[in-house]
Amino acid sequence: MKKKGLYGFLKLFHEQAQVAGWPVVEITRATIKNGYHLPHVDFVTKVRQCRCCGSALHVQKSKKRIVSTMETGTIQVREIRKVCSADSFHPVETSGILAQMVPAGQRYGYDLIVAVGMARYLRNMQRQEIRAELLREKNVSGN
Repeated sequence: MKKKGLYGFLKLFHEQAQVAGWPVVEITRATIKNGYHLPHVDFVTKVRQCRCCGSALHVQKSKKRIVSTMETGTIQVREIRKVCSADSFHPVETSGILAQMVPAGQRYGYDLIVAVGMARYLRNMQRQEIRAELLREKNVSGN
């Protein structure tokens, strides 16, 4: 991983940890999934009040998934979705930062999608070559 990418990820990780209210010990935790140790990051919306009526928000649900990007490598994310406490039909608030990194419900980040497309069509690389290069240079695994 490039130093800039790793630094950006760590900065993002600490910001999200503070928003989630984690103590310092909790920031360093990791989860185990299929024998791999993956960093675990919670993405919580920064919005505190409903955009429609101004009421407080409460957690509706959380969704976990494994995400791969060029900048962060492979990480496990938990998106914490919040909804208006006064009217559950108001829009659900989600993390804008996660939405900028990865398409909704997807595993691969925008930066990784672009890098694979460029390698495939501009450098005429085969899928196996791209996969090997990503694993070797960026520690990104995928299909």
